[in-house]
Amino acid sequence: MDSGQPCMLEMETGRSGFHKPVDTCQHVLGRSGTAPLKLWIILTASAPDQENEAINLAISHIFHACELHISVNSPADCLQDIWRKLQFAKCSQRLTTISFRSTYKCPHLLFRNIPRGVRVLETTMIDVLNQTVLLRQLTHLKIHNPDYSEITPSDMLVILGCCVELIDFEFHHYGSASAPIPGTASVTFPFLRHLSLSGGRTCTDLLCHLKFPPGVSLTLKSSISFPQMRVPPELYYQYDSCELHISMSDICVTSQTSTVKGQSTMDVKFGHSVNDTALMHGLGILQFSFPSLLVQLKTITIALSPLTSSTTGFRWEELLRKLPNLSALVLRGEAPGRRGFAGPLAKALSRPNEIMQPFCPNLRTLTVENFDLYPITAQRSLVKFVASRDEMGARLGMLDISRCTELEPIIFDELAPFVDEVVRPSPSAPLQMSHCGVV
Repeated sequence: MDSGQPCMLEMETGRSGFHKPVDTCQHVLGRSGTAPLKLWIILTASAPDQENEAINLAISHIFHACELHISVNSPADCLQDIWRKLQFAKCSQRLTTISFRSTYKCPHLLFRNIPRGVRVLETTMIDVLNQTVLLRQLTHLKIHNPDYSEITPSDMLVILGCCVELIDFEFHHYGSASAPIPGTASVTFPFLRHLSLSGGRTCTDLLCHLKFPPGVSLTLKSSISFPQMRVPPELYYQYDSCELHISMSDICVTSQTSTVKGQSTMDVKFGHSVNDTALMHGLGILQFSFPSLLVQLKTITIALSPLTSSTTGFRWEELLRKLPNLSALVLRGEAPGRRGFAGPLAKALSRPNEIMQPFCPNLRTLTVENFDLYPITAQRSLVKFVASRDEMGARLGMLDISRCTELEPIIFDELAPFVDEVVRPSPSAPLQMSHCGVV
């Protein structure tokens, strides 16, 4: 084997069909030669002698491992026993990645004599508190604590305060939470590029005590809380494009820079059980949790699942006045036949603001997808909308209703004088006539 190409060796105890484990291990190790070794040890059951012998053989070759992954689904002393064996072997300086996964909480004693070359650490149910030397050398850290474990934001801030080289941090915690101790200092990440948090209050409290360099990508998964959290503006100040997606279980906000692909992004998801008011909650989250984002947006997409509620009573003007630079708006139903919502928004955009200027004065493109524009009064509200915009000096460049249904053919003639371009359904998708005929 090419000495530069890593070779993976996976040893799993209790696996059906794991015949002649020692021979299999010797074969893989023989083929690997001096190539870097990715070693996976998965302990899922009480192992017979042959499997233990194969695992000990694999451990004895730790001297040329570049990655070490140990997963244990039995009591913690099993993982500690494995680690004691590793102490007798000389871990290679090429070892850069270690992951420990356990279903039982394990002490930090596992981290004695970790090689100085380790840069990536992933843990599940492993205590890393007080591991200052190890934490200082890490560039990637992932901590996963399931819902029956306890870890406080204050403990996490102590851990993160040691991570001076961190580039990528993931923290998943769904257990009980307590607020940080009053006066707890914030932690600064000078080199961070990606932050991923998922869980309950611990994660959102933690986020508000971290400071970031420009251009950090954020992934956040939590649940709706009251009062709703505010996302630090340094995590989204560079974005000018946003999508708000509202389903029966989640409210998602994703954002990026429209002109630069592949750069930093923001992906925030709030789980909810407020089906009757999900749409209004989503629009409220956009305003409250990301207040500094709205003013810089040039493009926004609002996507709705078929069963999410209407916005009856929602004050659209409060949202629209915060979007002065918006140039493109997309309203998307996730399935054909969505009704409502588009009309009230168009009506709000037709009115002038307090100083008799149009809301969203730079709006030039409106796209409406998968909406059932029925009855004809819904279509006439679009005509009034584009006519009012034209009269106020904020004429639309394009109105795309090519993927809407229940359109009357006459509506395109009524829209044409007030919009530079009206995108119609393609010839292969003929208009669906309204049920009620002429209104």
